[in-house]
Amino acid sequence: LYISHKIAGPLYRMEQDLKAVASGDLTKRIHLRGKDQMGELATSMNSMLDSMHTNVAAIGQRMEQAILDLESMSDTNGNCSTEETRKRLERLRKDLTDRFLL
Repeated sequence: LYISHKIAGPLYRMEQDLKAVASGDLTKRIHLRGKDQMGELATSMNSMLDSMHTNVAAIGQRMEQAILDLESMSDTNGNCSTEETRKRLERLRKDLTDRFLL
């Protein structure tokens, strides 16, 4: 019984944390007590989450720069010669921010 709790408890915590990640929260990290058997797995998963967060954030920053570049190409009336591209980038930004908590 003791051993099953040492495994089941950390697995339950990991499951709850991963559900938050699955919903888009890339800031979530798996925290287990130091003596838990699943510590190495949690460390590996946190490394993966760090990498995912970094990559998605970099995509968001490049997208923001592309939007700024498009806005600087606008004429004095605010009309962008690449209006459809701007709209696509804005939809992409909305998708990124709606799906992930960075």
